[in-house]
Amino acid sequence: MSSGVAPPRAERHAPQDAVVRVNRLLRTFSVQTSAEVGSRLRELCVDQVLYADPLARAEGVAAMATHVDFLRRVQSGRRMVLSSGVDVVHEYARFAWRLTDPRGRVQFDGFCVTRFAPSALFAEVIAFIGPFPPLQMRVTVPT
Repeated sequence: MSSGVAPPRAERHAPQDAVVRVNRLLRTFSVQTSAEVGSRLRELCVDQVLYADPLARAEGVAAMATHVDFLRRVQSGRRMVLSSGVDVVHEYARFAWRLTDPRGRVQFDGFCVTRFAPSALFAEVIAFIGPFPPLQMRVTVPT
């Protein structure tokens, strides 16, 4: 007897090497040259990648490369390093990172939410800087 319930459809998943890809993305923020920024992002992202952080929104690899290169120059010698595991749900991933100075001292923390395209390249990278904001209200559930 059929229950009339359809089987779940196959969901897209992040690539098996998501952690490797995330580390390569973070290292892109501290490479030596502008050309290296563009080259790495072309390897890691779809052409129409969406990148957003509190300072900018960039659509496309060229726009993202321009912004990441700006950040790279401003950060001068600092590095973005993975500071958590990479949590993957279907084609989405989230992870924490921190910006460290040349001596390894933490400058600030942040986290990203990303979406992978079916090609396993980054389709979206959304970066948040700093800790989560404080809870503004308390939700209580009646028992």
